[in-house]
Amino acid sequence: MPYSALCLDLDDTLWPVAPAIISAEKLTAAFLAREFPAVVPAGQAAAATIAEMRRWREQVAALHTSRAYDLTWLRTEALRCQALAAGLDETAATGMAAAAFEVFFAERHAVDPYPEVHGALERLARRFPLYVLSNGNADPARTSLGQYFRAAYSARGLGVAKPDPRAFQAVAESAGIPVNRWLYVGDDPHADVFGARSAGMATAWVHRHEKQWPEGLERADHEFADLAGLVEWVDSADLASGR
Repeated sequence: MPYSALCLDLDDTLWPVAPAIISAEKLTAAFLAREFPAVVPAGQAAAATIAEMRRWREQVAALHTSRAYDLTWLRTEALRCQALAAGLDETAATGMAAAAFEVFFAERHAVDPYPEVHGALERLARRFPLYVLSNGNADPARTSLGQYFRAAYSARGLGVAKPDPRAFQAVAESAGIPVNRWLYVGDDPHADVFGARSAGMATAWVHRHEKQWPEGLERADHEFADLAGLVEWVDSADLASGR
């Protein structure tokens, strides 16, 4: 069946996410040390500050499992709790958390797309409307890739995370395109492939860096080493709707 739209994951599909997160945490640690010495003692190593931030985030996530889909809230709340524990009052703690998260969030978008991604998205966008569905909190409009997408959806915005089929179905409904006319493209076998298939979408797995497929899980409809492979297949198979 020809596809009417493509929906793509972001982190580790279009760009490696770890470098951006590591850099964002380092900048946040430096910001806290500079602006909030009551929270980060003078002379404390950045690695120790980052470890403390991560510990608070893990604690908050464990206490608020119903908010697991909202990474922005979890990180902000963790910073607020960390500030309260350091002795800041509620107003100061809330202000610190908001300011520190903005530092983190700005750097979180300083992503470096994989080499073929710009060219691949440009070619795909000529053939299909492109959409984003991500469990992360990145906004493609704040990156160099925003121009290629009609709309972007996140677990936070939808109130439900992949692999829940409701997330994929919400994208299809919002776009006004039947769920069985979509191809979902992502790197995570469970969240992306299993989730999209459960919702009724066709699936494409992007397996960079020789990723291995999990045993016992039904494989994706299509598999590619990168987006260049996806583009070549789309062009050769002539998959655009109406062709």
